[in-house]
Amino acid sequence: MTKLFNILNNECTFLNDEDYRLLISEYYEIMMKYIDE
Repeated sequence: MTKLFNILNNECTFLNDEDYRLLISEYYEIMMKYIDE
């Protein structure tokens, strides 16, 4: 999980804060679904 967020952080620094938060939240929701399963 941490590694994924680190990758996203490195890849998405060019995005503005709003886009970044949306992207992180989308990935987080997907990851939580996988964890629940």
